[in-house]
Amino acid sequence: MGGAVGFNFRMPLEIVSYRKNEQSRLNSQLISFQAEYTRRDQELNLEFRSMLGRYQQLMQQIKFQQTRLDATRESVRERYLRLHALDGDALEKYIQAINTYYRAAIEYVEAEAEQWKLHVRLRQFVSTPSSTGASARSETDLVGMLEPLRKADQFFEKRSTKEMKPIKLANSNDQLIVSQSNSTSISFSVYVWNYDDIVSQSGFWEKSQSMQINRILLSLSGQQIASIASHPAALNKFLREAKHQGVKVELLLGDPGWILPKERVRLLEIIKRLKSISFDGLHLDIEPDQLDGELVGENMLEEFIETIRQAIRLSPWPVAISIHPRYLAKETSFDLCIPCQLKEIGVKEITVMYYSMNLNSIAMTMKSAMKQYPELMFSLAQSLEPELSVENSYAHKPQAFFRDTMQKLYNHLCTSNFNGLVIQSLKDWEKYIHENPL
Repeated sequence: MGGAVGFNFRMPLEIVSYRKNEQSRLNSQLISFQAEYTRRDQELNLEFRSMLGRYQQLMQQIKFQQTRLDATRESVRERYLRLHALDGDALEKYIQAINTYYRAAIEYVEAEAEQWKLHVRLRQFVSTPSSTGASARSETDLVGMLEPLRKADQFFEKRSTKEMKPIKLANSNDQLIVSQSNSTSISFSVYVWNYDDIVSQSGFWEKSQSMQINRILLSLSGQQIASIASHPAALNKFLREAKHQGVKVELLLGDPGWILPKERVRLLEIIKRLKSISFDGLHLDIEPDQLDGELVGENMLEEFIETIRQAIRLSPWPVAISIHPRYLAKETSFDLCIPCQLKEIGVKEITVMYYSMNLNSIAMTMKSAMKQYPELMFSLAQSLEPELSVENSYAHKPQAFFRDTMQKLYNHLCTSNFNGLVIQSLKDWEKYIHENPL
């Protein structure tokens, strides 16, 4: 009987003790959650204020660029009128005005695109980023923006048919204006995005010789990098064969995520793992425009340069990069001189990925850059990617047109610091040859 009484007396004490312990645990957990909530709230508040400040800056920048765009448009209109009244340097001044207007328009559109990205991110915090909302342009505004460029295109098209020998090689019916050649007398570099596509391909060297390939930018997957780092014999054999064939092979690494400081170490680790391989160079194809809003504007380009700088410090090979043509000019690079910085940190070559059928514009851009930065080597990338539009890829043109255009481009750009044409990509080129026998 006494044992039963003792049992009934201990149970409430155990329950009380359990409840106290549980309450203490929950209180500690609550304090931890409150601290985490406060920390995260501060982080989000700081992020919001930073983005809002940048958003408001962009609104002011867009207003300024709209004024600049209007001024350059008026300059183009004035120079166009003078073409019909004056000789001498009127044409040169008109071209300069068109070039200035084009750059202003690109800068304006890019600022708006960046503003819209920030607008989308700010909508995660508030329903409307500002009292006036995001600025928007109608389709009529876009048509108006393009009108000076269309008028210039019409002017030069008419002029070329009458008195000039332009670089532009085709009219609307794809008929060659200049005389065709049956084959090119130049060699090509080529992007190769899968090592497995060529290492075991029967007759690859014979095929590359017939395609006049003298340089391969060779990409490796993560799995291939791990395999080669442990067992490099097959790749070393391939590199020896390439050297015997007179073909240079450069390591091609392309992931825009490496621009981010937190991801940069992955690129550096790959270089460390492969630095004993006898590549002829390292080619970085890390395009800032492919970043999805984590970095924007000037900050994005500064981190882009920093990634390349760290890669150069670690690389045992000469380093080249691929970039969009807009980054050749300060006006379209947030007032940063990207080629100046690339030269300063030790980049050996810039491959300009100018995918366009406007050959006059390509030639003007490339020749200006090569003249301005004679210490840098330049090459020009052209596309055979079928998924691109007819204005950007030769995949939709006959082989004769492609060959002749490449020859004329090379002839026009050939200077002491021009390193030739780069084709994007080998896989697309092989498919193009198969599907376009003429």
